Amino acid sequence: MSSSSKISFANKIQFFILLCYGGILSAIYAVSTKFDNDIAQLLARAHHFLSTGILTPYGSIASSGVKVFTPGSFLSAAISWPMAIWEHPFAALMAVSLFHLAGLLLVTTVLLRYFDFKMVLLYLIFYWCSPWRTSEVFLWNPTYMFFWVSLHFWSAERNSEKPNFIASAIHIISIFGAMQSHSSFVALAIISFLLVWKKAIRVSWGGSFCGLLLGGLSLLPYVLEKIYHPEVFQMGDTPTPFLFRGIILFYPFLKGIWYWIRQGSFLFPSHVLNHSPFFGIAQKIWMVLVQGIGFMTVYFSIRYNLVFAKENKLSFKFWDYKLSDASNWVSFYLMMSFWALLAVSAIIPAEMSYWHVLLFYPLAVLVPLTVLYDKWQNVAFAVRARKFVLFSLIYFALFTVATAYKSAKHQWPSNLNEKYLEEKSKPIRG
Repeated sequence: MSSSSKISFANKIQFFILLCYGGILSAIYAVSTKFDNDIAQLLARAHHFLSTGILTPYGSIASSGVKVFTPGSFLSAAISWPMAIWEHPFAALMAVSLFHLAGLLLVTTVLLRYFDFKMVLLYLIFYWCSPWRTSEVFLWNPTYMFFWVSLHFWSAERNSEKPNFIASAIHIISIFGAMQSHSSFVALAIISFLLVWKKAIRVSWGGSFCGLLLGGLSLLPYVLEKIYHPEVFQMGDTPTPFLFRGIILFYPFLKGIWYWIRQGSFLFPSHVLNHSPFFGIAQKIWMVLVQGIGFMTVYFSIRYNLVFAKENKLSFKFWDYKLSDASNWVSFYLMMSFWALLAVSAIIPAEMSYWHVLLFYPLAVLVPLTVLYDKWQNVAFAVRARKFVLFSLIYFALFTVATAYKSAKHQWPSNLNEKYLEEKSKPIRG
C-alpha cells in the first residue's frame, strides 16, 4: 500500500486546474440543459415542496421492466432543498455538481492510499473532465449514482483492514441512498456481498445494524404513503418483466459487458454522441470524427481490460478467487464490480440501456487507468502519454461545446427555467 505522502505544491496546482476545467465543462452542459419528462417529474417535486413544505416520499418513475416510483425522499430532497435557496432549476444542477465533486474526493482519497499522485491526475482527466461524467450533470435518477458508488467504494476501503463502526454504517447507507436514486442499486448490494464473502472487508456488525436502521427509517414515509394512498402508485398496464432476461436472450448480457468496455473509452453516451450540431457535409465529417475517435479508444479499452484481467488473475473459477490474487485492494474491488456487472446484466428484467449500468462508470474507467499508470513508468511511453492527455483535454472541450449547443438533451439557449415556470403547476405524477 502506498501512503498518501505529502502532496507537492505543483501537484495541488495541477489538481485545482483540472478540477476547475472539469467544472467548467460540466457547467457548459448544465446551462444548456433541455427540458424533458425526466426533469419535469423531479421539478414537480421541487414545486410541491416549495408550495407545501412537504417532501414527496418517492422519486420519479423508474423503469426496470415495470414502471415504479423510486422509493424514498432522497430525489425529492436533492432537487427541492437547493431550489428552496434559489428557485431556479440551475440550483438543482449545481447540487448535482456538488454530489459529483464529493464522489470525486472520496475516490481520490482511496487512490492516494495505493498509488502516487499521478493516478489522481489521470482520474481527474479521464473521469472528472470526460463527457461521460460532465454530460451527466443533468436532472435524472442515474446521475446521483456517481456519488453513491463513490461512497460505497470509500466506505468499503475503510473496512478493508479492520471493522469500522462509522464506515460500516455509511456503507449500508450508500446502498439505501442508491436505492432511492435508481434501481441499479442492486449492483452495489452484490459488490458488498462479494466483498464480505471474499473477506475483502471486515464490517462492524453494530455499524451495519445502525446503517440498516437509519436506511429503514428513511423509507418509512414511503411505506406509509403506500399504505394510506395506494392509488398514487397505480400505473395501469405495464410490460410484463421477467428476471434473467440477460441470460435467456443473451444479447442484453453482452450489452452489459460492452458498456463496461465503452465506459473506458471516448465512445460517449448516445444522447451526446449520436446527435450532430452540424448540417450537411459538416455533419458527416463530425460523425466520422467522433465515432472514429470513439472506436479507436474502444480498442485500447479492450486491450487494457485484458491486461488488467491477466495481471489480476481473472478466472472462471470465481469461487476460488481471493484477495491475494489481485494486485491490490482497489484492483480486487474492481474485479468484484465486474462480476457484479455480469450478475445485473444477467438478471435485469428490462431492455438493457446504458443508464442501467451508468453507476459503474467511476469504477470501469479505473481499469484502463491502472494499466496506463503502470505503463507511464516507462520514459518513452510517458512522452506519448502526455501528448495523448493534452489531446484528450482539448477534445473534451471541443466535444462539450459542440454537443452542449445541440444534442438530444441539450440546446443553446436552454429552455429549462422557462418550461419550469410553465409546468410547475401541473400534478406531481407527470
